[in-house]
Amino acid sequence: GACECNHGYQGTPTFDGSEWTTSMCAQNMCDAYVGFPVGVEAGGVDGCTASITLSGVTDPSCTMQCKAGYSNSVKVASTLQCPLSGSTTPTTDMTACQAIKIRTVTALNLNGLDANALPTGFHATFKTATEATINA
Repeated sequence: GACECNHGYQGTPTFDGSEWTTSMCAQNMCDAYVGFPVGVEAGGVDGCTASITLSGVTDPSCTMQCKAGYSNSVKVASTLQCPLSGSTTPTTDMTACQAIKIRTVTALNLNGLDANALPTGFHATFKTATEATINA
C-alpha cells in the first residue's frame, strides 16, 4: 500500500523496503505576515510578531490587538490565521486602529474678573490653551 503525508503536510513518503518513513513530509507554511495595520500590535496571548511565518499545523494562528489608547469600530482584537493547506498569506479581519482622542475641559473660577480688562485676543488664546487632544 501507499503512504501519504498527514493533513497539513506535503511531500513524498519513502519506503526503504521494510517500512514507510514520512521524514520527507514538510509542514505547510504560510507566507510571512508583514506589517501590522496602523495602531495594531501583538495580542496579549500568543501575540503575533513582526514578519511572523505561521504553519498549517503546529502554529496556525496568533493574536493582534489595538495598541493602548487606540480603538476601531470593528474589533479591538483578532486572530491571524494560516489554513491547513498553507501556501498563502495568513488572513485576519483586524483593521487599522485610530488614536482615541479625548477633549478635556477644566473649570476655572473667573469671578471678579472684568471682561473689559482682559487683553486683546485673550479669548482665542485662552480657548486654544485649554483644549487638549490626548493621543495615548
